[in-house]
Amino acid sequence: MKAKLIAVTAAMLLMFVGVAQATGVFKHEDSQLDRLQAQAKTLARALERDQGSASASKARRGKRGRRGPRGQRGPRGARGTQGAQGTQGPAGTFGTVVGVQSSPAFLCSFEAGACAVGSARVECPAGTKLTGGGFTGAGILTTVAYSSQSGNGWAVIGINFDEVPVDGLRATAMCAS
Repeated sequence: MKAKLIAVTAAMLLMFVGVAQATGVFKHEDSQLDRLQAQAKTLARALERDQGSASASKARRGKRGRRGPRGQRGPRGARGTQGAQGTQGPAGTFGTVVGVQSSPAFLCSFEAGACAVGSARVECPAGTKLTGGGFTGAGILTTVAYSSQSGNGWAVIGINFDEVPVDGLRATAMCAS
């Protein structure tokens, strides 16, 4: 599922960039955008490999057929008897939730080249489990192409489309003990 999300996100990003390029939004005549797209693809593939994804080798499904007509509603069934109360479970072990951040990733300006694409990753401390995550420090024209669980941590990939560098893109993970 995560690998599929990565692939869909990468495809959407490439589609967005292709449409923007075709409509003249970027208005550039160089191959710099192509290099940035290739680097974003490479980073997404590397994250897929790290997660042991095998979804790329799965067979494709055919188109879904038309939905048939809805049948009549059946009669309501008889109410069952109340079951016996179960035994009380063990006391919960939830302790605390801590937020951890990666070191900042530097994304140079779009005109500077391939360094406009970067990634950040953070792992939950030993003895804790990831409960969620996200990112901070993206610039105004920074596109976050990937933000998802990576192992017991969180990873992000960003592309800076601005003329100003971004020096604080960080992955954030919420970890519970």
